[in-house]
Amino acid sequence: MLTENRSKCERMLQAAAISLETQTLLIPINISNVHYVLAIVDIRSETVWLYDPLGENEANLIVAEKICVVIGRHLRRPFDSKLFQGPIQRNPYDCGTLVIAVAVT
Repeated sequence: MLTENRSKCERMLQAAAISLETQTLLIPINISNVHYVLAIVDIRSETVWLYDPLGENEANLIVAEKICVVIGRHLRRPFDSKLFQGPIQRNPYDCGTLVIAVAVT
């Protein structure tokens, strides 16, 4: 399954024509059809930030590192992964709204 998801992501990057001229890439990620997180790819600083409205956890860093591998392979340079601290979700249903709010700011 990991290989399948990686190849889907690689196809998405090719279709989107992501290049070194791209500054920022925003990737909303749906987890198990119940929760949204946001990957913020800063091409210039070679960093993938992962924002989870529920707060930081080790699983988020693993997701960010996987995105680093795919983005790094596509752009042919290494990327670092970091967790992004943003607004915290205080109910069971606002994750998508918070992901959008962080993406547009």
